[in-house]
Amino acid sequence: MRVAIVERDEKVLEELKKGLKRVDSNYELAGIAGNGQSAYEMITVMQPNLVIMDIGLPRMNGLNLLRKLRTEGREFRVIIITKDEDFQQAKQAIDLGVDGYLVQPFRPMELKKALSRIHEKIRNEYWMQASFTVENVLLSCRDGEIISNQKLNEMTIRRFGFTVDDPGYLFTVSMADEYEEQKENVRGFLEEICRHECGFSASVICSDQWKKVYLIIYRVYEARNWKEYFQKNVVTGLCRKFPGTIICVWIETKQLTKLEEAMIQTGSLMEWNLLQPRGVLICQQTVEKFEVVPVRYPVELEQRMREMIFDENKKGIARQFQLVCEEMKREKYFPKEIKYSIIRFCMAAGLNYRNYGGEINETEILSLMQQITYAISWK
Repeated sequence: MRVAIVERDEKVLEELKKGLKRVDSNYELAGIAGNGQSAYEMITVMQPNLVIMDIGLPRMNGLNLLRKLRTEGREFRVIIITKDEDFQQAKQAIDLGVDGYLVQPFRPMELKKALSRIHEKIRNEYWMQASFTVENVLLSCRDGEIISNQKLNEMTIRRFGFTVDDPGYLFTVSMADEYEEQKENVRGFLEEICRHECGFSASVICSDQWKKVYLIIYRVYEARNWKEYFQKNVVTGLCRKFPGTIICVWIETKQLTKLEEAMIQTGSLMEWNLLQPRGVLICQQTVEKFEVVPVRYPVELEQRMREMIFDENKKGIARQFQLVCEEMKREKYFPKEIKYSIIRFCMAAGLNYRNYGGEINETEILSLMQQITYAISWK
């Protein structure tokens, strides 16, 4: 650690120099000054990590020196040296970001304690900064684990250029059952888009729990129709590159802290894929334009299914399941009503099979019903 000492008293100066060597031989003495003006010039040039400063300096006192350096954005640790009668000034210095203070006359052990506290601060801040990444901030927003406050916003704006109160966009990609197989490919595709697009900053996050890939836009540099851009460039590109299931949802959120709500909304929007052709970016506005009608349950297909089960016609049974799905695609029905109708059809088939002497695995049937309940694609 590079240390600068600003002290007018030669005796105190020698005590500090000896004390530093005793505490840790790795301290490097970057410079010494005896007044505020020369201290300002020395600190500006040498850029020490730690300044041990007498508060009662001539030619610019320690308080004014520290205020001037902080105003210019100079970042360093500070230990001030004060006398009992300088208490009010010491209090003001603490408001300027002082890390410790020594009251004259001080003992070597007090200097050692002040330096140890600074080391502890540096160690704690190192670990905090190591975990304080854009991705972790956005993950905390997505999981509803972050609350906006002034200190947090100051940290994120200084380090990343945004606050959690800023608006953002959530672009979600589902590959359904092909998630494990395709997640890294989809992630790579989206990261490539982010590297080449200068109009926004975004982070790509894979969620193994929800089996989806999220692209969170947290900072926008250009006022453009970004939904249209993602439809034309991103969704089309994904569908062209990946032949399997690709379902994409777009949500605008007024605050990044509302990402958890956006995630919940994404889940309800995903099932509207049942009404869309492949390659359409789903959003709330497009869903609201659908003119949905009540489901007409296919009673005649259920009757025909009963006959196929009675005749043990396996091909005919499979065909009835295909036909009921085709029937559900003929009109714009609410997704939940579609799934409820198919579940009803399956249950009717199961009951008829059991009535005609067949054996049913109840656990497997319940598992299949649950899969239909959460289905977001016809596959």
